[in-house]
Amino acid sequence: GGAVLVASASADRTCKLWTLGGGHLLRTVTLPAALGAVALDACEATLYAGAVDGRIFEVPLNAAPPAGAGGGGAGAAGGSMAGS
Repeated sequence: GGAVLVASASADRTCKLWTLGGGHLLRTVTLPAALGAVALDACEATLYAGAVDGRIFEVPLNAAPPAGAGGGGAGAAGGSMAGS
């Protein structure tokens, strides 16, 4: 199995994914709103981020970051709005 993940959310519009054991930053996802909550699904394949304005974003973690988003697994990626 892979490393256990921990996710953080911030008012600076970013969600960060960390390894639980080593505390290594794996990925940073930037979304279009300040964030107040974050959750991962049981398979750690999808991140759900709650914005302070009430929107919920769904970010598939297995998708590759956009081209030119930077190295080190810290590329920005947009999420889609979760169902209404």
